[in-house]
Amino acid sequence: MRSAELSGQTNLNAQADMLRKEIGLNFSLSWQDTEYIPGTNKVQLNSDIHLKLSTKYTIRLYKFPVYDVTLNVRRTGTSEIYYK
Repeated sequence: MRSAELSGQTNLNAQADMLRKEIGLNFSLSWQDTEYIPGTNKVQLNSDIHLKLSTKYTIRLYKFPVYDVTLNVRRTGTSEIYYK
């Protein structure tokens, strides 16, 4: 989220791929309800940026049953870049 706020953009696929490899979770990333400058993926100064991450994780506890858990994270930030 912080990278999107500082850059005023949501095309952060390279950073997301790096994070997937680093933490070992294959999460999905979406920028729902983010208001873009028409025809771009740029977000104007003081406009809200909405991020949603979700993944499924399997919990295994010794001889106990396996549990699949869905993890969801939502964050909201504000663009810090002014586009003319």
